[in-house]
Amino acid sequence: MPRAKTAQEHHLEGTQSQVGRTISGSDFKAGRPRFLSHLCPAARSAYKRACKLLEHESALAVYAEVYARWLDAKGELAKYGLMVTVTVLDSNGAPHDKRVKNPCLDIATGCERQLLALVKTLGLSPVDKDKVRLPKPKATEGDSIEDFLNSAPSPVLVLPKRHEEPPEPL
Repeated sequence: MPRAKTAQEHHLEGTQSQVGRTISGSDFKAGRPRFLSHLCPAARSAYKRACKLLEHESALAVYAEVYARWLDAKGELAKYGLMVTVTVLDSNGAPHDKRVKNPCLDIATGCERQLLALVKTLGLSPVDKDKVRLPKPKATEGDSIEDFLNSAPSPVLVLPKRHEEPPEPL
């Protein structure tokens, strides 16, 4: 494992240290987005599942629709297989049966690519979940610096006790 670069090495190479880097908050509103009525039942279940982790509505809707499309394509592939028989006509108009690749295979492959990209974008994969930024905390009343300074107790000056000298003997 390579050792960490020193501050001088970062300065010489024009890079910045990633240690102690803080991630700023997101501009998205926290909470579950509204449920979209145009989603099919399979897409609704995917939407609900992803809503537990996310707050971004439009990307979530795309993810849910692509997921439903992928499930449909997989169902067709399970039903008809990877190869299907189609009837084609030759130059004389005579029909012939021909085995070709199932068109749903291309649909499923395209959906898988989209799903992998969306999972990465939305931070649903274990690798990318740490890259998702949490929403910025809402400023509540009394969060200003003036309120903080005014709420602090006033400083008290504590003076050391004076040592009294013992009385002189008579």
